[in-house]
Amino acid sequence: MPDLEEKIAKWRKRMAAGGVKPAAVLDELEGHLREVIQERLAAGRSESEAVEIAIARVGSPGSLRTEFNKISGAICLPVVIGACVWTMLVILIAVLMLRRVFIGEMGTLMFSHIVILTTGYLAAFLAGGFGIIYVCWQWFGRLSPGRGQSLSKAAFWFTYISGGLVLCGFLLGTLWSKQHLDAYWQDSPRWWGCFCACIWTVALCLIQRFASISDYVRMLLSIVGNVVIGLGWFCAVVPHPVSNGVMKYWPMEVFLGFHVLFFLAGFSRRFETAKLSN
Repeated sequence: MPDLEEKIAKWRKRMAAGGVKPAAVLDELEGHLREVIQERLAAGRSESEAVEIAIARVGSPGSLRTEFNKISGAICLPVVIGACVWTMLVILIAVLMLRRVFIGEMGTLMFSHIVILTTGYLAAFLAGGFGIIYVCWQWFGRLSPGRGQSLSKAAFWFTYISGGLVLCGFLLGTLWSKQHLDAYWQDSPRWWGCFCACIWTVALCLIQRFASISDYVRMLLSIVGNVVIGLGWFCAVVPHPVSNGVMKYWPMEVFLGFHVLFFLAGFSRRFETAKLSN
């Protein structure tokens, strides 16, 4: 039906001109428009009548833009709590480390390295926590568009924050190593863990910047990020008991299992059913 396709193309241009510009949003609206058109055609309406009814049901560009602005501007409670907790932890870590600087236990370069790297790790963990909340709400059918947008936007920005901080912290660590150990790189679990965390956070920032990914994919990648950052951090700050050549540390095993559980839940049939019903 060439006339129908032409009408839909013109409708799409009017929507874009009216302020509804994201391609993903237009694709979703077009899909809904086509469904209504097919329903009306099956009910015996003419093509023109079916198109008019479908356009009226979808709504005008102005009303849709208003609704999308409301959704995109909404902030859910976990985002507010998470941001406040992260800010307080950053201040607490800085204060505790400053005390060691004042009493001469630590130089300013090591202070900067520890504070920046740790707050970067915490930002990545927070983004992963938003991903877990996203999966839980979707699983139980409580993920509204506003909540989904708020969690996705928070994960987006905290991913960028973590990427910048972890990269900066890693570089400061190499400078400290050169200054005190006469080498930019130390072949140890601490350094390899930090390096892997740095690579992951920067890579995730680049994926968000240059690849078109959905909120769903972003949230699952944030959960994976918790695993990568967790492995890097545990390598740096905890002992590594070894039994028969295999590292044994039960908190790490619990941490990994917890995140794998929620990551797999994002691929479950119940999750997909809840996603389609929203």
